[in-house]
Amino acid sequence: MKLKKLFAILLTLCLVVFAFTACNNEPPTTNLPPPPEQTTPVIPSEPTNPVEPSNPNNPSENEPDKPTTPEKPVTPEQPDTPIIPPIVETEKAYKISKDGKTVYFGSYPKTQVTDNSVIASLSAIAGDPSDSDSWTSYGYYIRGEVQDFMRYADVEYNSVKYRGIYFTSYRPYYTTIESSEQRSYQDENGYTVNTTYWFAYETLSWKVLSKSDGTALLVSDTVIDSREYFSQRNGTNGNAANNYETSDVRNFLNDTFFNTAFSDKQKTNIVATEIDNGAASTGFENNKYATKNTTDNVFLLSYADAVNAEYGFSTDADRKLEASDYAKAQGLRTDGGARWWLRSPNNSYDFYARYVDGYGYAEYNQYVYWCHLGIVPALTIKLFDASG
Repeated sequence: MKLKKLFAILLTLCLVVFAFTACNNEPPTTNLPPPPEQTTPVIPSEPTNPVEPSNPNNPSENEPDKPTTPEKPVTPEQPDTPIIPPIVETEKAYKISKDGKTVYFGSYPKTQVTDNSVIASLSAIAGDPSDSDSWTSYGYYIRGEVQDFMRYADVEYNSVKYRGIYFTSYRPYYTTIESSEQRSYQDENGYTVNTTYWFAYETLSWKVLSKSDGTALLVSDTVIDSREYFSQRNGTNGNAANNYETSDVRNFLNDTFFNTAFSDKQKTNIVATEIDNGAASTGFENNKYATKNTTDNVFLLSYADAVNAEYGFSTDADRKLEASDYAKAQGLRTDGGARWWLRSPNNSYDFYARYVDGYGYAEYNQYVYWCHLGIVPALTIKLFDASG
C-alpha cells in the first residue's frame, strides 16, 4: 500500500517538471519560414539634366529625346459661329433744311451738261464709247434679251463727277419688243442715237415723311431714273413677275443705286428698314400676289404709303413729281408728267404692279416689264439731334 502511494507521488512530480521545462524552452526552428527582411525605403533621385549635343555645328546630333505630348481628346465639332459684322461708327453725312422738311443726302446724275467746252473735256477723258474699256454696258433689253446698245462712263473733271451716256439703238419702252424710234421715249425727250450726253452728279433732295425713334423716313422729291419693275412677263423660280421681293427694281435700288449714290461714310447713316409688303399695303383687302416683308436699305413706296395723308400725300398734286434730265435720257415717259413705280403688286394679274401717273393719280396698274416708268427711292436715316 505504501509503495503504490510513493509511486503515484513520483509520477506526479515528473509530469510537473516536464511541463515547466516545455514552457520555458524555445520552439524548434526546423521547417519554419525565415523572418521577413527589413529594407530601407529607396528615395527617388532627381532626373538628370539633358545632355548637350556633342557637335555644336549639328545640334540635332545626340539630342535628348523630348517627352511626347499626349494627344488631346477629340471633341465633337461645334456649329459654325455666325459672323457678326463689325459695328461701324455712324458719322453724320447729310444736311437738313432749316424747316426740317428736306434732307440733302447722296448724289446721282441729274442735270444735263450744255457747256460745249466741258463736254469736249469730258469726252476726251472718257474716250470713244464704242471701243473704250472705260465705258460700261447698262445691260438693257431688246426683244427680251440683254443687249449691249447703251453704255455709260463716270469721270471726274475740275473736282466734279459726271456721267456720260451713249446708245446706238433706242431703248424700247418695253423690254420685250424691238428697238425703234417709234417705240421709245428717248427721242421725244430730245436724245438721239450715236450721240454722247453728259450729266452732272448732284446732291439728292429728300422729303421727310415721318420721324420716330431717332430715325426719319425719306423719299426722293424727284424721279431719278427710269427702269422696269421686272424684265419679263413671267416670273422665275415659282415667283410671280410682280413679286417685289424678287423684283429687278429692288435689286437695282439695293445694289446699283445704293453703291452709286452713297459713299461708305454716307452709307453708315442709312438704317436697314423692314418694309410692309402685306396685302393691306397694296391697297387691296386680299391680294394673292402680296409677298412677305423685306429688310432693305433702299426701297419703293407702297400704295398705302403713297396715299398716306400723314406722309403729306393728301391729293394727287402731292404725288406729282418732276424728273431729272438723266431719267429722261433713260427713256422715261414724260407726256402729261413723269410716271413712277410703287412696289405694290396688282391683285388680278401676276405681271401687273401699281404706279403713280403723271398727274399724281395712284390707282393705275402697269405691266412690270415696261421700262418707261420712273424710280423714286425711299430710305430711313438716323437722326443726330432733337431738331432732326
